[in-house]
Amino acid sequence: FGNKQGLFEAVVGAPREEHLQLLIDKPSGRPIDEELLDIARAFLTSAIRPDSIAMIRMMIGESGVLPEVSQMIWEVGPVRVHDKLANYFRLQAEAGVLNVPDPMLAARQFIGVTRAGLDVQVICGVTKPTKALIDHQAKLGVDLFLNGLRAQGGVKAPARQAGARKKTA
Repeated sequence: FGNKQGLFEAVVGAPREEHLQLLIDKPSGRPIDEELLDIARAFLTSAIRPDSIAMIRMMIGESGVLPEVSQMIWEVGPVRVHDKLANYFRLQAEAGVLNVPDPMLAARQFIGVTRAGLDVQVICGVTKPTKALIDHQAKLGVDLFLNGLRAQGGVKAPARQAGARKKTA
């Protein structure tokens, strides 16, 4: 392991490696809806496992006392998931399937719309998710995400400037 940080990353990272293996590295040729639904289900299922919830609780609890612990958990978990998804979205954009001007932001948004607070509900003990709930939430998250990013007829929409608001009548 080399040092304490190496040992910590190995212990914390082991369950996360399994989580990462569930994500798709590159487009398989299947419809994007199916691939993203598989990713969303795998992510949600992994995110609400007892070991994942325990890790989030530990990260939150230690963040004020040992911020480096939270930083390490963040780097071996969410950062790696975001990186993997960003690469997937970049490849889908290059193939003309998605219009993704910022793959990293799209990865974070996909995770956000997929989670939609389910993990927080589990952390707080107010929800005991079922497979049906996970499937429903994953499907709605994918639909919402794709309706905002699917390339229309292969024509890329112009990027909006940061902070620009849509004009309303």
